[in-house]
Amino acid sequence: MNKRITLGDIFKVYFRSFLYQNVLNEKYMQNFGFMFVLYPVLKKFSNSVEELKKELMIHFEYFNTNPYFASFVFGVSLNLIEKGESNKIKKFKFETMTSLAGLGDALSWGIIKSFLALIGMGLILFNHIEGFLIFFVIYNLIFNIFFRFFGIVMGYKYGQRVIFKIAELDLQKMISLLKQSGLFLTGMLFYILLYTKYKLLEWNSKHYVISIFYFLIISVIVYFFYNLNKKVIPVVSFLIYFVIIVFIYIKF
Repeated sequence: MNKRITLGDIFKVYFRSFLYQNVLNEKYMQNFGFMFVLYPVLKKFSNSVEELKKELMIHFEYFNTNPYFASFVFGVSLNLIEKGESNKIKKFKFETMTSLAGLGDALSWGIIKSFLALIGMGLILFNHIEGFLIFFVIYNLIFNIFFRFFGIVMGYKYGQRVIFKIAELDLQKMISLLKQSGLFLTGMLFYILLYTKYKLLEWNSKHYVISIFYFLIISVIVYFFYNLNKKVIPVVSFLIYFVIIVFIYIKF
């Protein structure tokens, strides 16, 4: 009777993925973590200790990608192990790790984390201390709880075709949308800072036109320097933006 991947195997890989980066090393990066995550399944499908050693050594070479998007590779690995094609795992890992790293880092750390941090800071400025909890809880729910499991299931279900399924998610469009929204939130936070420190630009029925005007001006400044940042040296554009914002802050 052929061995099959069970829901229990998927959960073993899922829970072990939380410790995926605990054995990072300078030379091979995440190779030990990858071996650790797949160990229970490799052991189940190996007929001897020697065969298990051979399977583990396949993953001894260099591997490094985003820890959340690595879940797709775990899932594909389960698919290939079940089919008796574990020799294809190495090729798939090396062909996809760089792309998954770029996409995963941009989405999780570059966009989602920054976006949720902006929302959290905005709530804190309004004396809602739960803003920190919203950032902490939502980020972990999205990536640590949901995305790790989602990637494993998707990878196992579609095998190597999961790359096309990831493309269908159109994550680049989501990154662009959240990036633009983040610029708007940044301008809004500066507006809040001006109001909370100096009680200026107060939003009320008498001065709402002026309030909207200042709010839009601040958002436009943020957006302008974001686009400038893509065309010139990032540090230079950031310093220019910082000086202007500090000047406005002190002036008011």
